Amino acid sequence: MYIALSWRNLWRNKRRSLIAAASVFFAVLLAVVMRSVQNGSYAYMIHSSVKFYTGYLQIQGKGYWDNRSLDQSIVINKKQQQEILNIPHVISAVPRLEAFSLVSHEKVTKVSQIIGIDPILENNMTELKKKLVKGKYLTDSPDGVLIGQGLADMLKVSVGVKIRFTNH
Repeated sequence: MYIALSWRNLWRNKRRSLIAAASVFFAVLLAVVMRSVQNGSYAYMIHSSVKFYTGYLQIQGKGYWDNRSLDQSIVINKKQQQEILNIPHVISAVPRLEAFSLVSHEKVTKVSQIIGIDPILENNMTELKKKLVKGKYLTDSPDGVLIGQGLADMLKVSVGVKIRFTNH
């Protein structure tokens, strides 16, 4: 009896029923489309950040996240690096040494993140060489620093100028 009454009530005012059905249909369609866009955006953001910097996996010394000290650093030799590369689905392994330091030039001092890299392996992963604005890309020589444009502007330095790093 309830089903029969409901069915009759739906068709008593056909225009109202069609408007309500169309509203629900478009609301569900819009919700599905927006959720798809949201999931696609999340996937793109994750892929972009992973490709640009960290990769999907980081190996750190035990206790590193407790105080992020250079004393918790680990050194990976060529054999260990090859073992990591032999893991299925691993396509590259890029060693880095990260710290924070005071960077100064003349009377200007700023705090900055310092990242020690292997220039060739880093460029293979992040294509850092393509993002270079001025100067030459790093080589295996210990003489050279690559700094961001923002930090260079703050310190008022350009290519060839010496800067000082101070770490405690």
